[in-house]
Amino acid sequence: MKEVQKKLNIDDNYCKKFGLLKKASVLSFYGRSNEAFNEIAKAVAIIKEQKQHDQARNDAIQKRWKFKLGLEDGFELPFPLEKMHPDDIDYKQLETNLGSAVPISTVKLYIENVSPFRIEEGSRDHYLNGCIEELYLQCEAAIQDKVDTITKMKEHVAKLDELAEMTEMMGDEAGGGPTEIVDDEGRTVKVKPKKTKMCKTLLETGRCNGIKDKSCKFAHNPIELSLIPVSTKIRNLNAVITA
Repeated sequence: MKEVQKKLNIDDNYCKKFGLLKKASVLSFYGRSNEAFNEIAKAVAIIKEQKQHDQARNDAIQKRWKFKLGLEDGFELPFPLEKMHPDDIDYKQLETNLGSAVPISTVKLYIENVSPFRIEEGSRDHYLNGCIEELYLQCEAAIQDKVDTITKMKEHVAKLDELAEMTEMMGDEAGGGPTEIVDDEGRTVKVKPKKTKMCKTLLETGRCNGIKDKSCKFAHNPIELSLIPVSTKIRNLNAVITA
């Protein structure tokens, strides 16, 4: 294993991160977002630890190049190097900001040699870190989607509970009970009667005069039937939320 790592120019941390990324990717593919997040979070923790060491390395590189270029110890750029890519820097504006104390050519040479973007350019480890951070965000978003879905389901269960109470007040027979009820806050709520039976008139004669004016409270086709009890719907939703 060590010989392979040496040939590929990779270290133990690279192997650990790659293994965690692979495992998390498989778990994510099969929809196991929580487990995937736990695995990829371990890789992110390794990256954070590495960044602390990288910062110390970058500070040493900057100090060495300041000495080489004769820059004063107090020389500082008006922006953090890790936030600004060298290709995006407006050197004319930078020259104005720094004044004439330091030649802009010297500043540009300094940036090109100490910028973390240049140091990590083409690095396999840097590319792997990007893949890990991308999957981390994907897993985080997937978990949030689940949380939002569960919240909506709980709200739906609460509405079904209210519906169950209204149904109990209306009675079991279609058309029975009030079409309007008053809630706890004194508001009048219109309740649509639950249709659990087909219209006998329609079944016996093939027609029903109460369809047009909606005076008949029974179902006139299978689609209108509500055969699943509200209590069953609530139980099924609670089982999904628990899972």
